[in-house]
Amino acid sequence: MMSKCFELLCALEQSKAGLATAQAAEHTHLPVSEVQPALHTMQADELVCCSDGTWTITSHGLNWLSPYRVKRAVILAAGLGSRLRPVTDRIPKPMIPVKGTRIIDTILDALIAAKINEIHIIRGYRAEAFDALLEKYSNLIFTDNPLYASANNLFSLLYAKDWLQNAYVLDADLYLFTPTLIRKYEYHTNYLACWCEHTDEWCFAHEGLRIKSFSIGGDRCYRMFGLSYWDEDDGLRLAADLEKAAHSPLARTFYWDEVPLRICKENYRIKLRKCAADDILEIDTLEELAALDPAYRPYLSDSPPVRKAPAR
Repeated sequence: MMSKCFELLCALEQSKAGLATAQAAEHTHLPVSEVQPALHTMQADELVCCSDGTWTITSHGLNWLSPYRVKRAVILAAGLGSRLRPVTDRIPKPMIPVKGTRIIDTILDALIAAKINEIHIIRGYRAEAFDALLEKYSNLIFTDNPLYASANNLFSLLYAKDWLQNAYVLDADLYLFTPTLIRKYEYHTNYLACWCEHTDEWCFAHEGLRIKSFSIGGDRCYRMFGLSYWDEDDGLRLAADLEKAAHSPLARTFYWDEVPLRICKENYRIKLRKCAADDILEIDTLEELAALDPAYRPYLSDSPPVRKAPAR
């Protein structure tokens, strides 16, 4: 019940004009049959109020949310973006403009709108290109990963190990169609994911909302997106587990997600946070880029596309 109340309060906090019951269900991916009694319970507790069928959050509700405030964000932006060449020959993938807006700006604008002002960007490939972001976002904190070309992204997050408490961790190639995926508040450690009948991408097996395992490809599962949140305890735990994993002979082959989801999964109880398939896109290929912005169609080859290997 607490988790449902939290999701509903977050949705109402984000919607300044308030929400009808059906809208609250849509925003939270909860059935109306569960939303209606939860709202009435919260009304009795003076967390929400209702006028003419529209629900809004009260000052008491805002106070209830305050312990769950997100404090910072870590954006992983060190990769080569090799599958978007030749577009990425001179510019890192997150800095690619899509219809006039850089990919990473969709993340940064959403973070600023949520008043998450401590933002760390872990750079690598063509790191100096990210300096241009400071013209619009003066508060960014850059950290460079010198191993970006020789190791997977475990080491990028290891360089950010001191900033993982109460923090979002995001891949920089996410294009957010729904900026409110970035919220001021998070209740527990979670990964963003959408339901799909089949995917060739990284996905989760689950029990209720708890993530049990993850794999490449699956049927009737939740597709994983590179947007997660780590509460205070799990952020500390993740930092320690990353350091241990970095001493493995195979460390340079690890994606950082493998540490909490596979290597040390007994240390965590990570939840799913549901989204819709059209809320977000992880841009991995030229085909995906050209589908968003036709200006990139000339880069596409006449040959059939090569089946991509999932990346993190």
